[in-house]
Amino acid sequence: MNICSRENNPSVNKILTPFFRRSIGLIFAGLPFAIASASIFSSSDPLFPKIASVFAALAILFGILNFWIIFIRPTLWRLVHRNEDGFKPASGIPILGTIFALAALFSGFGSNWIGVSVLVAVILDTGGISWFVFCTWADRSFWDNEISNQD
Repeated sequence: MNICSRENNPSVNKILTPFFRRSIGLIFAGLPFAIASASIFSSSDPLFPKIASVFAALAILFGILNFWIIFIRPTLWRLVHRNEDGFKPASGIPILGTIFALAALFSGFGSNWIGVSVLVAVILDTGGISWFVFCTWADRSFWDNEISNQD
């Protein structure tokens, strides 16, 4: 039994409109950018700057790794082999870069360096929530379909 089906709860589709779903997606995608920007312009001192630096370095590392796997690796393969025969796609490491970026922001809020490095990490992290929303934005089946009974 699906509690989100129309038969059981007709008001669910009124609440989960496409506009509402996309708004939630934008909020989650923009959250790291908003917190990082606030950190850059904040005048407070970071609570744990060394721990935040480690988290920021890990966020950048995962961002570079995901960017390499998604964009650089296939491009190099095409340049070397002149075609895509034999190329095996690989998946990045999703969401970890965003988790480390948010951990860096919360532990080092107020540090300009942490804010800037997290912005760079979030932009590079193709496995993060911001890239997920960006890449699925045009997919109407993901954002706009009504919830259906799958029983």
